[in-house]
Amino acid sequence: MAERYTPYRRQVKIGGSIAQPTQLNYTAERAAVQGFGDLASRAQQVADFAFKKAAATAKREGAQYGAQNPEQTLEAYQGQAPDTVYGQAAFAAAVDVGSVQIEARAREQIANAYLEAKRNKQDPGEFGTSLEAIIDGYSAPLTELDPLTSAKTRLKLQNYARAAYIDRADDAIKEHQAAVDADALTLAESTGDELELMMKKGVANAGKVLEARLSDLRESLVGLGQTPKAVEKTIIATRDRAHLARVRSE
Repeated sequence: MAERYTPYRRQVKIGGSIAQPTQLNYTAERAAVQGFGDLASRAQQVADFAFKKAAATAKREGAQYGAQNPEQTLEAYQGQAPDTVYGQAAFAAAVDVGSVQIEARAREQIANAYLEAKRNKQDPGEFGTSLEAIIDGYSAPLTELDPLTSAKTRLKLQNYARAAYIDRADDAIKEHQAAVDADALTLAESTGDELELMMKKGVANAGKVLEARLSDLRESLVGLGQTPKAVEKTIIATRDRAHLARVRSE
């Protein structure tokens, strides 16, 4: 008969103490991890510093080149802002310097147009149209490069052109008034000559005829823009001239 083994029974004492696991010390490992973290942080700081320094250098050199060679820079980038730090700085500087050059050339052309308008006594309306054409012609190329710079340049040119236009308009008003005054003087003299001749020859109802002609003269002078004071002064002088001629003829 096969031997029977006595079954294993786990013996547990109620209320007995349970052994606690041994506490492990990871202080050294934590210190090593912290050291690696500090090292990585310092390495990143060094990399960031180097990148910023390189970017600053590229920006400075790009701005310098763009400022010294604006046309070549814009041509090289075909009027489009590049993506690199160097290219962006060069492009921005080229646009700034280019806008200054464009403004200077436009101002020179506006000044020449102004002198020509004064010399030829050009109509202010035509002069204003020519000024707008100059401003559009010089500021339009900047719009494609930098709309904000173009808007600023246009505003400066418009202010400059406005001063030229106002001055020319004032001159035109004075010129017109001088021409009108000359017409008024001619009309007064011719009317005086006519009345003087009539009074010398003698006409029926000379007084009524005189006043009727003076009334017509007054209306014409007012239509020519003469001031009330100037009109009355001319009327009095013309009447006195006619009366004097009448007296001498008697």
